Amino acid sequence: MSVITAAQIRAAAKSRVNEGNMNSVLVALEEFGLGLGLNRPHRVAHYLAQLMHESGAFRFDQEIWGPTAAQARYDARTDLGNTPAADGDGYLYRGRAGIQITGKANYEAFRDWCRQKGFNPPDFVAQPDLARPARLQAD
Repeated sequence: MSVITAAQIRAAAKSRVNEGNMNSVLVALEEFGLGLGLNRPHRVAHYLAQLMHESGAFRFDQEIWGPTAAQARYDARTDLGNTPAADGDGYLYRGRAGIQITGKANYEAFRDWCRQKGFNPPDFVAQPDLARPARLQAD
């Protein structure tokens, strides 16, 4: 049984949500939440609040890219694992997924964490788009 319902999320969002993205979160919570420590209402509330902030109430699963001046600076952000050259790393490793993973080092860390948990993920560094929900990859 889920700790939270789609109706509760819709009410908390106070705006239209992307139903597909929201449902993928609910499915993941149901399947993996307990094992990842999301077994108490206050933890789920904090997790969902951050997801809803990062994703605009589940409307976006990828950073909207301008690029703005701030986004252009991501290209040479070595603290994020991107190369120091203006070579497209900022765009390639732009924010994706509900929590907006940003930067090559964070894609590596996410891939390695998934492997450590035994989830057998794809190589998110080689194919960053695979960090997005599978139903949207054909977009």
